[in-house]
Amino acid sequence: MRRINALKGALTLLLVAGSLSATTAAHADDLHPAVKVDIDHPGTFVDTDGNPLTVSSDSGSTDDARVVTGTTVGGDPFDETIYSGLDVTESGTPPTSGDKSVQTIVAATPTTVSVAWKAQADADQFQLLVDGDSLGTQPTGSFVATGLTPGTSYALQMIATSPSKETQATVFDLDKWKADLNQALDADAADNGSSPSPSDTPAPTPAPTDTATPAPTDTPTPAPTDTATPAPTDTPTPAPADDFDSTTTGATAPAFSTTQNLSVKTPAAPVTQSLRARRLAATAAVPATVASTAVNYRTFIPWTTIADGGDASDQTIADGCIAEYNVLDLHEAPLVALASAAAETFKGDGRGFQQPAASDDHPYRTEAVVNVDWNDQTVDTGADTGYTRILSTDDGSVLAQRQAPITGITFAKDTDFSNGYARVLINHVANDPFCPHLKEVGSITYKAALDMYATGLTRISGWQFTMPSHEAWVSWNGATTWTNLFHSTATHLYCLLAGIYDLPIVILKGDPPSTNPTVCAQVISAQVNRSTDEWVTVAGQFGLTKSGNLWGSGNASLLGAYANGSSSCTVNDFVNPYKIHGVNDPALHAQQTGYVLNGDGSLITWTNGNGPETIPGTWRSFDLDGSTAVGIAGSGDIQVWGRNPDFVNRSYSADPSYIQSPTPISSGINFTQVAIDQGTIIGLDSDGNVWRRVNDPDNPPNDGHYYHYTWQQYDTGGVKFDQVAQSAGYAWGLTGDTIWSFDDDLWDAADNDASADTTLDGITSLSMDRSIGTITAHQGTLMTAWGAPEDLTDGNSGSLAAPDMAGTRVDFLDFVATDGDWYQIDENTGAWVNRGAPPTVSLSPEDASYTCRYAS
Repeated sequence: MRRINALKGALTLLLVAGSLSATTAAHADDLHPAVKVDIDHPGTFVDTDGNPLTVSSDSGSTDDARVVTGTTVGGDPFDETIYSGLDVTESGTPPTSGDKSVQTIVAATPTTVSVAWKAQADADQFQLLVDGDSLGTQPTGSFVATGLTPGTSYALQMIATSPSKETQATVFDLDKWKADLNQALDADAADNGSSPSPSDTPAPTPAPTDTATPAPTDTPTPAPTDTATPAPTDTPTPAPADDFDSTTTGATAPAFSTTQNLSVKTPAAPVTQSLRARRLAATAAVPATVASTAVNYRTFIPWTTIADGGDASDQTIADGCIAEYNVLDLHEAPLVALASAAAETFKGDGRGFQQPAASDDHPYRTEAVVNVDWNDQTVDTGADTGYTRILSTDDGSVLAQRQAPITGITFAKDTDFSNGYARVLINHVANDPFCPHLKEVGSITYKAALDMYATGLTRISGWQFTMPSHEAWVSWNGATTWTNLFHSTATHLYCLLAGIYDLPIVILKGDPPSTNPTVCAQVISAQVNRSTDEWVTVAGQFGLTKSGNLWGSGNASLLGAYANGSSSCTVNDFVNPYKIHGVNDPALHAQQTGYVLNGDGSLITWTNGNGPETIPGTWRSFDLDGSTAVGIAGSGDIQVWGRNPDFVNRSYSADPSYIQSPTPISSGINFTQVAIDQGTIIGLDSDGNVWRRVNDPDNPPNDGHYYHYTWQQYDTGGVKFDQVAQSAGYAWGLTGDTIWSFDDDLWDAADNDASADTTLDGITSLSMDRSIGTITAHQGTLMTAWGAPEDLTDGNSGSLAAPDMAGTRVDFLDFVATDGDWYQIDENTGAWVNRGAPPTVSLSPEDASYTCRYAS
């Protein structure tokens, strides 16, 4: 592509605590002015003092993503990216192809970032957050962040808010809706040959007799099979607005915000001030183009069932849909159909927002996917629907199952690959497959334009009905980690009905007007790009980036507010609970507690609800076993804290179950490394001797301890060691390329034998690999794992090569590439899978998906 090197945008910001500020005045500072960005005058390149910038490269004014690099008047390198796309549309107005306008401008120097963006037309308050810290609120969408660190990634969140305002609202009359439903069911019954409903004058109810009601003669509906019943193939359409039965009234529309998320990297400060060095610094800050962009847009019902999660109006509307199925398919009379429906409900998806996964089994109502291959210059689209199930409210059994057709989900493509740009228009209308013709139930409807750029930026604009929940995710380069583009929470089923195109605020009749409105249709406006941050180390389901962002999933006990008050929750997506300042050649440990040991000896910890804290001291070695921490600092004593490995029961007052702060358990030995597994601790001293902690049963003083430990040196015949590791039942030592094993029986002080078990060519390190629970040895790009000593000699060890690329093998299952992507073994296939760069933005604690929040 002509622009493969030019199409690179700079999009993520990281802040140095206390140094970040907003600048809306004439300049950032006298020596290092920021770039001035103006959404209405995108072709003017000046700094905030009005000085012209020296442009060294310009991808061209006709491009959809224009990239400009050069130097400021003070000699600082700068880069600026200008993105054009479709304007945000109002509710009911579909986005269309045609002329584009500038939507976003981002410019960076080594210490500043300037950003401007176009939001919804009535937005009057704009806010910029840099790594979560607000630069304040102002009436225009143009900001300058100063005091940044050169060559650093930052996360930008841009929020535009429309004010609360007085408007007209649709009043939804549920009783009138029921009357219209009855008429529709009567018409269906007549068309289907069923008996219509009786007149409005009810017949007298006969007195009950002793005669038992005869069992129905109809053959019971068989239980559904795995094969869903095909639904009618007619293309669904929303009912016209003039068929919506409602009145209007005055109401107060709540404030509404749209959010854009970007990742920007500031240019590095050049080592020399030569023009070439400054130009290279500007170009290097522009991220590389991506090979592919994938977008996944899903709608889903967050409730376990409509009956459990919705209100009375939701279940009533669901009853109407089920009743039509009972009339048309089960040939019931309308009143009988409605009575049956009252004991039935629809199954929901029972989840929160969560990224797509290969193991997904239709956890959605609808799905629209778009895949752009920038190298092959192709755009592929696809659609799918989930299984719709009618359940008995008595026992939860599945009474019927269908899958809606995809005929109402259409795509239109518009590409300009020479300029690294692709657009896909999605027109989405999907009816419930059990009542595809019943206009009183409505359709899942949205219309959206996806603007995608080879820089990785992905932008969506359009509008949606706010029922059910909506979520859109983006992945780049085939990575399995997805970044959230936008999401919105389900409201009520009446929001699917027609009549809200022009009046998107709905009030349910009986509620006080203007105080309890539901926003049933709203604009979509969001953008996100591939993170410019990079993984530096990983452990289990946690990863740490160069900018100090800690990302994790899984065990919520380490995810702070994401735990939702319960350590038993599991968070299904990567979320960013904490920031670790001062990342420096870190080693990450994340089990029941979390620690980062930096190369400078600082030790940082975090647990549920407690943000990062620095443990005093300079630490030369650290290991973690569940929630038991051991480390070496200061004089070389081994210290322990957290869960006490010596705790037996509360009868021994000197052995508490938990040790609050580091407490020495050795004295007089200058240890350099410590290792622990299942409570057994070994150490390596500065002379290369291996020691173990053993119980001395012959010296049990009455001191409140159950165990009475002493440190014993293994007899190795004078052999010195470079490294030690600990696993259940054995201690291990490495000397040169020879691996030794030691009996670690803490009960047998007399048995301190050691044996040289095997030699592994090219071995560089030995460790307990907690990702697979065995000892592992690094051999360049190869890693070998085993359990007992005999495994090394009888062929029961396993070896696995790293991906064929430059990077660091963190453990048996994890590899961090030089470009910052995280590769992980798929345990089902045994293949390396790219998890990709860190996400650009994190879901909030309220939005992250927990297995303990919703039923599966």
